[in-house]
Amino acid sequence: MKTTPVILAAGHGTRMRSAVPKVVHPLMGKAMIQYSLDAALEVCGTKPVVVIGHEGKEIRRVVGDGADFVIQEPQLGTGHALLQTEPLLNGKTDLVLVTTADMPLLRTQTLSHLVAAQESHAGPLTMLTLISDEPRGFGRVIRTPEGQVRGVVEEAQAAPEQLSNDVDVDIR
Repeated sequence: MKTTPVILAAGHGTRMRSAVPKVVHPLMGKAMIQYSLDAALEVCGTKPVVVIGHEGKEIRRVVGDGADFVIQEPQLGTGHALLQTEPLLNGKTDLVLVTTADMPLLRTQTLSHLVAAQESHAGPLTMLTLISDEPRGFGRVIRTPEGQVRGVVEEAQAAPEQLSNDVDVDIR
């Protein structure tokens, strides 16, 4: 079964307050995005697709030929970013592993478990979330009382009850 990694890197990175695109900031000698590229390549064995938008030329320069690129213009959110990959991937892959370029601590083993979970279930997607006492500006995963995912809402659009600490936090 062919799994293609898609790495989302089109955002503005406004919380960084830097002229340098967040995902190309150096961490331990390499650009932040490189950790996501390395993990995705190890898990899937196929060249990642990187969705770029804001500062895309700089991201493309740093990544070089280590990925295929898709442009998200305008940037209309995570779902829209992923939709931009459809023309490139439609009919050419069995599964898509979606991750972000700004999660350098997301381990290869975690991504491998996520892919294995999806391969063993017939559902349309498998989603990795985090429960945090301090959600720090992240979106929220909204669930039914039975634990089923009902939606994801960005913090700026969330109702007060959706901002409580007992709601899963989307790790984007």
